[in-house]
Amino acid sequence: MRLLSWEGEELPHLILSALKGQRLTLEEVVSKLKEKGALKVNFIDVLNALIKLEKEDLVERIRDSDYSPSRPVTTVKWFIRAERSAPLTQLAPDEVVIAASTPLINLLGGRDLMSILDAAVSLILSAEQGVYIATPYADATLSTIIAQHYQKVAKLAFVRVLVDISESNVAMLERLKFMLPNLEYALVGEYAVVEVPGVGSRRFKVRGLHLKALAVDKKSALVGSFNFKEPHVTCNYDVALLLRGKAAELVWDMMESLWHFCREHS
Repeated sequence: MRLLSWEGEELPHLILSALKGQRLTLEEVVSKLKEKGALKVNFIDVLNALIKLEKEDLVERIRDSDYSPSRPVTTVKWFIRAERSAPLTQLAPDEVVIAASTPLINLLGGRDLMSILDAAVSLILSAEQGVYIATPYADATLSTIIAQHYQKVAKLAFVRVLVDISESNVAMLERLKFMLPNLEYALVGEYAVVEVPGVGSRRFKVRGLHLKALAVDKKSALVGSFNFKEPHVTCNYDVALLLRGKAAELVWDMMESLWHFCREHS
């Protein structure tokens, strides 16, 4: 995958130019790049470039009084470290980027890892058409992400959520639908009542949702071990892969097929 370029210059150089003498959030960096004519830039490309610039010790992030742990991607600010005379290393984003939960990042000292929450929010912010989300279980983590970025998400053609059958899942998503008319959800799960000798009737899950993924515009996807629940952000050890290109397109097709299958057989 080639790094996004504009007028012969690479994205990292443009970002450094936008940051000169300023401390900016991710959204402000993207806005400045678009003001200068880089109309095709998106949040995930810029975030990837910022993280690589950070590894090069060229930029730094600051968590000032505006920073919110519940919105780490959009409230952290970026600024240029001391000027360097050495040439900027060529920064080509990986085809696959590894993301992890905060406890796992802390365990590894933050080495070469993006947080799963950062990756998920960045993908949602980069969406221009639609979003598929698959999570067996969800809580306020998902609803808060969507609510905080309502203006962006409300403009999409659809936000489709696949979840396992659960009263708490349904309650949370029904509340979200009041706010977000373009949100739809499908319940994935089949149960059977079985007579167990010596025990009596028992209800068992025959088939359910175990997929954890987020797919955007058939261009980007996040697949991993996480649910959109608070423990998966704060205390669980979870990992995910951020995909681009053909792999992301396949994830999109998979989720779209599952979505239509569930809707047709509900």
